[in-house]
Amino acid sequence: MINFNKIETIVFDCDGVILDSNNIKTEAFYEIGRHYGEEAGLKLADYHKENGGESRYKKFSYFFESILKEKASIKEIDRLSKIFSNITVDKVLNSSIADGIHDLRDKTINKKWLVVSGSDQEELRGIFHKKKISNLFDGGIFGSPETKDLILKREMEVGNISNPALFIGDSVTDFKASQNANMNFIFLTKWSGISNWADFLNKDSLIMDSLGDLINLFD
Repeated sequence: MINFNKIETIVFDCDGVILDSNNIKTEAFYEIGRHYGEEAGLKLADYHKENGGESRYKKFSYFFESILKEKASIKEIDRLSKIFSNITVDKVLNSSIADGIHDLRDKTINKKWLVVSGSDQEELRGIFHKKKISNLFDGGIFGSPETKDLILKREMEVGNISNPALFIGDSVTDFKASQNANMNFIFLTKWSGISNWADFLNKDSLIMDSLGDLINLFD
């Protein structure tokens, strides 16, 4: 069992945890992929849903190499990534913020908060600034092109993440990153893009609906 009052650091994924933005990105991947054929668009959207938390750069690499069976050029991946950004940024800016996030921050005021996301780091920081929630994350807001594993390892090494730590996510990628970093994990179901979470979570993982449900876990 997790002793929540002893948790020193809380790490949050973004899409599906802090923001209701998973569907926005699924639709964007489909729109981009279908320019290469309807089936390609559907496969790319499915891959995104099954691999939430991975960066768009990795997803577009997979798209070329495993769906289109073509060599992935850096130039083309960058081009599609810019199109993806153009499609999604304004929509994500208008997406809902998780209910109770400010109450949870007040309840955990003595704990450091970080965001570790698969979204582009600079883009994510700009969105959080415009949505006026950057100040909640005193430990920083981090994203791609670095992987979650690399970010967590680095921030632990420099002392920005102190154990015991908690990772809150909604994807297989989040769960695996938490396990690799030896962190406690909570899976949120409300906005998750996947339904088979019971297949990969372990007995120590808590399953909850949304961030607001965490408030009562802390004294």
